[in-house]
Formats: sequence, C-alpha cells, structure tokens
Amino acid sequence: MPEFYFVMQIECKSATYLDIRKLAEFHKTCFLNTYEHLLPSEYLDKLNKEQFVNYWKKQLNNVCYTCVVWGDNRIVGFICAGKSRLEKYPESGEVFSLYIEPKIHSQGLGKYLLKSSFEWLYEQGYAKTMVVVLESNPAKFFYYHMGGVVVDSLSRYYGNEISVELVIEFVNS
Repeated sequence: MPEFYFVMQIECKSATYLDIRKLAEFHKTCFLNTYEHLLPSEYLDKLNKEQFVNYWKKQLNNVCYTCVVWGDNRIVGFICAGKSRLEKYPESGEVFSLYIEPKIHSQGLGKYLLKSSFEWLYEQGYAKTMVVVLESNPAKFFYYHMGGVVVDSLSRYYGNEISVELVIEFVNS
C-alpha cells in the first residue's frame, strides 16, 4: 500500500456482508454531498438508506471488486467495479462507484483505489474500463488526469430532468 499524507491508520479490505449497513450509510452521505448541486433536489430527497443497502447486497452477490478503506475504525472510502453494465461496452469493465471522505481528498487514495480496480479488472480479462460520470461533476477532471478519455455521452433522467453523463474509457495494463 502506498504512503498517504494523512495521519490516520488506514486499511483497505474487501467488502463483506457485515459491512453493508456502514457502507450504505457512507455511500448515501457521499452521494448526497457530491450531487447536492448537480442533480434535482426532488430526486435526491427520495433517496433512502435502504436503496443503498440493496445496492450493496446486489454488488456483493455479483462478481465484482470492492475495496473498502477503513481509517480510525470507520469507512473513509471505497471503490466498486466489475463487468460493464453498458450494453454498448459488453467486453469492458466498469467502475461503478468511487467515493472518498471529502477531508482526505487529493491525498492519493482515489488514485490508489482506481489503479487497484484496473489491475483486478485486467486480471478478469477486461482490457478496458469505463467510468460514467455526470458532465457537470468536477470529478471528471480526476479521471482525465488518470488517463481517461471521453468516448461517449449518455442522457439519463434524474427525477424529471435530463442530465448528460460522460463515458470515460481507460486502457487497463
């Protein structure tokens, strides 16, 4: 594991069913913080913890890479990746979600998690990895910095509003 600039002790481990409730709460909190000014409030207001619990139950039943980062006995980040859900890219992997606690952004943890998911996906036979990100999400610049290239765009309804999502491609090695 690389050195990080923050003081807390961290441990990266695979997610388990015992982690689901804590993961769901962390995921929901990060999701709402990330998208509070990017998605319609009527969409965000309808999200509840059980939706995130169900997401994690589904992910842990699938073949996927999940790495949960614990610091000071709490979740401070995670990544989840697996076979692409995008019909247009059936031979690719996909990073489904990557969230880091805001106060430890820009310290190398996201880079480490993304690279580790690329390695796992490559070992599973995926030569490419896709990330879908809202066009208005500043996180897209992190993905560009990591070598991702926009190869497609999608339109998706969030509530009653259409948002544009970018499909960013990485070549795994």
